[in-house]
Amino acid sequence: YKKGNTKIALKNIFNRLMDVNNLFREGYNNDNLQYVKATSNETNIKTLLSTQIEGEHLIGSKRGRLDWNVNFAYTGGEQPDYRVSPYAKNLNDLNNKAVPFKVILRDSYRFFSELNDFAYGGLANYSIPFKWKNGEKNTFKAGGSFLYKTRDYSARAFRYKAAVPSKFNPAILSYAPEYVFDPVYMSPTGLVLEEITNNSDDYTGESQTIAGYAMMDNRLSPKLRLVWGLRVEDFSYTVNTGDFSNPNIVLNKHYLDFLPSFNLTYNLTDKSNLRVSGSRTVSRPDFREVANF
Repeated sequence: YKKGNTKIALKNIFNRLMDVNNLFREGYNNDNLQYVKATSNETNIKTLLSTQIEGEHLIGSKRGRLDWNVNFAYTGGEQPDYRVSPYAKNLNDLNNKAVPFKVILRDSYRFFSELNDFAYGGLANYSIPFKWKNGEKNTFKAGGSFLYKTRDYSARAFRYKAAVPSKFNPAILSYAPEYVFDPVYMSPTGLVLEEITNNSDDYTGESQTIAGYAMMDNRLSPKLRLVWGLRVEDFSYTVNTGDFSNPNIVLNKHYLDFLPSFNLTYNLTDKSNLRVSGSRTVSRPDFREVANF
């Protein structure tokens, strides 16, 4: 929408992707003196929704510019059934066709996970041009932003094992994957799924970033330009996680960072510049990097 000195825009994107991978790997495992053939099937479903409302306004006789943005984003990830089933054969029996490959139960598992990320944010910037005594055009700019994020991640893992070892039929181990893991063999003489989910396999988190900045774009002379400023960020997060001994661990952190920067440019000729710059930056941890997952 445009009218006069005002422009308002709505931007929206929705994307959903399903990716299915089937993998076959084989090779020597010299540590265990085995030759291994492994198959896996992985399905990943990814969802992205991003919505923004933004505006631009020219204000006053000095043509000050105000721009703002309010935004929401959702990111979802799902692994509905990641399956791995390796088969192995001793190297001494590799060329003996009478000895079949057998599934390695301790390394045969199924994995399920779900991720939901929500982000709510807003920002505003104001800039105004002005002139110093030298007549060169300069600009002052300031602004602030807010970002609140939440995450909920959960996973479950299962491993196959003999349901009743004393009644187990070992012939099942040499069946092809589409047969050995068929529900018909989930029986007292066959297999059972054992949950091996850990306390660290799910976590929740929330974070908040409040920031503000002020900067100047100064034309010190026709050949010399200095862009400099300071950004201040107040960042905090809380992550609820766990480890093998404790299912409930709460991690809280709070940081206040002052981030200055400058960029000094000198026009040597019409085709070349000499530039000197410096800044202090900060990298924020992702929830996954903080949790024990």
